[in-house]
Amino acid sequence: VCLISLSEMSWAAKHTVETLDYQPWYEPAGLTIDVGDTVTWNNPTFHTVTHIALLTTGKPVFHKMLGPGDSLTHTFNEAGDFDYLCALHPWMKGKVLVRPGRVAPVKKGEIWVAAQFQNEIQIIDPETDKVVDAIHVGNNPHNIWFTPDGQYAYVTSWHEDELWKIDVKSRTVLKKIEVGPAPAHVYGTPQGDKVYTTVMGSNYITVIDGKTDMVVGKIETGAGPHGMWPTPDWKYFVVAESHAADAAVVDIAQGKTIAHIPTGVVPLGASVTPDGKKAYIGNGISGTISVLDLTTMKKIKDLKVGGMPVQTPVNPKYKYAVVPNKGLGVAHIVNTTRDVVIRDVPTGKGAHGADFSPDGRYAYVSNTFDNTTTKIDMETFKTTQIALWGGPNTSGGQGVTVLKVTPK
Repeated sequence: VCLISLSEMSWAAKHTVETLDYQPWYEPAGLTIDVGDTVTWNNPTFHTVTHIALLTTGKPVFHKMLGPGDSLTHTFNEAGDFDYLCALHPWMKGKVLVRPGRVAPVKKGEIWVAAQFQNEIQIIDPETDKVVDAIHVGNNPHNIWFTPDGQYAYVTSWHEDELWKIDVKSRTVLKKIEVGPAPAHVYGTPQGDKVYTTVMGSNYITVIDGKTDMVVGKIETGAGPHGMWPTPDWKYFVVAESHAADAAVVDIAQGKTIAHIPTGVVPLGASVTPDGKKAYIGNGISGTISVLDLTTMKKIKDLKVGGMPVQTPVNPKYKYAVVPNKGLGVAHIVNTTRDVVIRDVPTGKGAHGADFSPDGRYAYVSNTFDNTTTKIDMETFKTTQIALWGGPNTSGGQGVTVLKVTPK
């Protein structure tokens, strides 16, 4: 529990929650605030606003019976999760998440989740499997990339035209870079001298100077470039072109697309094997995973899985691709030697993104329609559900990226 003095509360914010007589019952149903902030619930008819502790310990932090036009105001001076309900209508549930008001220490292997519906990045401690901090960014954050030294993170704002640069140590936004409409995925070079962003709304990849953060070029692609992945030698990008039903192969040095390989309908995620010989594409509408030969620039096969497969990262230690399926609530485990699905691991609802711990032992899968991130043990395939901040189904997990290097 983190306590603050009244003198520290001069910056405190005020928030309002509207109680509703229909679903989702509270607007917003999940609220993330800081220690010292005040929340006011406005009430339309007859309800209570009751901290769940009334039913467990008998000592609620807040509780009040409200009539038409009444309100309850409470200042949160301690960090924590505060679930509440209406004691008259207990199916009416909400949550207030109070952050500690301090910067959590950076740890190697911490997990950054793009919480699309909260417009923030939530950070999970790899040792405790708990969210320890959040960073507010732009409209619908979608994908995250860390610089090789771990000092900075870049985040795409999918429903805007901006790329956000974040200082990892201080957890603060440094700048916004205008890159074009609907930037989807972001990836940078091993040296950090260039950063690339797919621009889904204008059919190109934006090239950014890693030192100045200035846009220095564009690479034309096909329609709707979304996920992208470089070959290990950084000769090519493989780009899922979601409006063209193919994958573009981009020559990075030449700055041009040199091939288009047919995939399924609405390809979303792309990855490349550690040897650079194959790529995997998740096709959202076809319900397939396309396996591509990067030597011949042809499709090898489609793996039919149903639902809506999205990202397709390959774990170099275990030689498995982990493919979250947004429609089925599972992660497909693909043996990249035989190119077959060997297992479906249950996740949360709307499984979307995936990344691996620095040693490759664990996979982390973000869940868009479930307020969790799923941790998968790659040896046993047992799972742990990690709760995110916010109310039921309010985080909207999209991209998830693990910090492999701790900044100095």
